[in-house]
Amino acid sequence: MGYTVFSVGGLAQVVRAGDSRRFKIDLKNDRNAIIADASVNALAGEIKLNTFHTTSLRGHLCVSYSDYSSALVLRSVARHLKRRLRVRMPDRSQAVRGVITSLLDATPMTVIRCDIKSFYETIPVAPVREKLLYDTASSALVRDYLRQYFDCHCASSTCGLPRGAGLSAILAELAIRPFDERVRAIRGVYRLFRYADDIIVFASGPPEPIMSQMKAALPKGMRFNKSKSFLVDLNAGPLGKGQPERPRKEIEYLGYLFSVEDASGNSRSRKLSVTIAPKKIKRLKSKIILSLHDYARFIRPQTTI
Repeated sequence: MGYTVFSVGGLAQVVRAGDSRRFKIDLKNDRNAIIADASVNALAGEIKLNTFHTTSLRGHLCVSYSDYSSALVLRSVARHLKRRLRVRMPDRSQAVRGVITSLLDATPMTVIRCDIKSFYETIPVAPVREKLLYDTASSALVRDYLRQYFDCHCASSTCGLPRGAGLSAILAELAIRPFDERVRAIRGVYRLFRYADDIIVFASGPPEPIMSQMKAALPKGMRFNKSKSFLVDLNAGPLGKGQPERPRKEIEYLGYLFSVEDASGNSRSRKLSVTIAPKKIKRLKSKIILSLHDYARFIRPQTTI
């Protein structure tokens, strides 16, 4: 198993576009030699994961590796765990399509929007670590690299994963998977979409008991962000003939603004419009302005003769 995960073919499958620029290597000309060298070192257990860079982004710790062989090993371990444990990573586009389909349905419903506060920093590590390090279905070599990762990034705490490292996303999904299962089992919940810490639930019946059970389903130490959690009631009833269109209610999710008609029980679908959320537009404008500002600093002033 370790040979397959860290073979030349295995590592070649986790090479990404942009790696040459990011790691300052020449994959166009030296791809085979680079991957072969990484495979030899990985199979010999000579790649160490204790050399990395840390930065702070919006108050959160982020980790990155400048050594390409280390990055390939982490990606390959993540790929192995994803296939071995059948981890389905959240798909943003699929989640958005699911939300659109759900809102078009004229069934009476309550939309529960939640956000887990400090998601990566509060992920319970201990259960995942124990599960993976004693999983004999994975090779000793895979477990050794996992042990290195946990020792480097999670040694001082029972919770929390570093942002930025690709393996953390897989580990986070493994840790939060029981929460998804418990929420889907709550009476009244009929659809759940989660993208990392962003959650949206479609439910019938009183929302308060559902919210209470969702909070109880969170792993120990995790909690919802009150400022980013809210309810949207879409139970206004059907429109009669000649009645004007009902007011719309707005829901922001994953950078989109969903404006939906507050009506239910009609034979037709709800009226719905989807646009980019104002917050996302503001962020995009800020990035464009900052990029133009940086570009202008390096433009030499034209001289006239």
